[in-house]
Amino acid sequence: MAGIFAEVLGVERVGADDSFFKLGGDSIRSIQLVSRAGQAGLAVTPADVFTHPTVAGLAAAARPEAGLAVGDDGTGPAERAESTHPDQENLSPFEAPQGADEAAEQRGGAADFFRQLLPIRPSGRRPPLFCVHGGVGLSWPYMALAGYMGEDYPVYGIQAPGVLHAQELASSISELAASYLTLVREVQAAGPYHIIGWSFGGLVAHEMAVQLQEQGEEVALLVNLDSYPDAAKQMPSGDFDQVLLARLLAAAGHPTERTRLTTAEAILALRAHDGPLAGITERQLSRLLDVNRNHAAMLQRFTPRCFKGTMLLFAATVSQDDAQGHAATWAPYVDGQLDVHEIPCDHDDMLSVDQAELIATILAAKLDQALS
Repeated sequence: MAGIFAEVLGVERVGADDSFFKLGGDSIRSIQLVSRAGQAGLAVTPADVFTHPTVAGLAAAARPEAGLAVGDDGTGPAERAESTHPDQENLSPFEAPQGADEAAEQRGGAADFFRQLLPIRPSGRRPPLFCVHGGVGLSWPYMALAGYMGEDYPVYGIQAPGVLHAQELASSISELAASYLTLVREVQAAGPYHIIGWSFGGLVAHEMAVQLQEQGEEVALLVNLDSYPDAAKQMPSGDFDQVLLARLLAAAGHPTERTRLTTAEAILALRAHDGPLAGITERQLSRLLDVNRNHAAMLQRFTPRCFKGTMLLFAATVSQDDAQGHAATWAPYVDGQLDVHEIPCDHDDMLSVDQAELIATILAAKLDQALS
């Protein structure tokens, strides 16, 4: 395990009591760590990395079986990426080897991490926490939150459909929320339900909660991470696809200064580095762009309905001058208490390691209170 830590973090020596995060680890590198551990026959979940961040702690938590990041063919993202483009070292970061996209898609690519219902931590004795993806459509950022929540709480990420395989996209947030509730009920047939959403996902989570109440179910906790009714007005200006490609590269730990990228160039930049997006194919990336355009279109047409109960709202203060005032825009859509907590970060950093720990502390106390 110490060798895997050193390889993922790019350091020469790691001690048994060294913390993954104090050595520079983050959510993306935690996925790399899970992948490398799985290749070595040690099964750990991303949440395990946050719960047991030292070498000794994670080694004790590891199980001798195939890990989450290992695909159906027994390979991990690094192996699949390498087999997809064996001549990568002879190419520039933006030059595609012939047939790489088709070969990667046939082998499944990064399929495990794109599952629509992602079992971040499926075990635990308490009702699960369902985490709805942000605008990009991936629920990976919740892995940090899960690690700080404690092992009693199962955590599931809900991710956007239509990335791995082409399919008809939802026409409204209401329709999307209903499809997500089908996934939720596969895990938990009846309430009380605990749902959290970030950014675009905050609006979807709100609609899911309203629909559950209409079905006679109890929503014990609705959590909103910096999402607002006027979200459509907050959409980034400029070329939406370029903004998204830049965000994906930054989220994967590979920011770029280039102002224009094609999907082919972006995919090769991702393949040039081992990581959770190294196995994504060009077709999958194109579909991800389609999914995000659809999210933006649905936002333009959406008006929240009224949720009856308390909504816990975490408001990012760096990205807005008046966090409390912005939070008040939810008042017409919450028939109950609006419990606002200001978080000293930018919107895009709501689930970074430091903020996730702060949010998890508050959230765990609220969950304990709801279950008491």
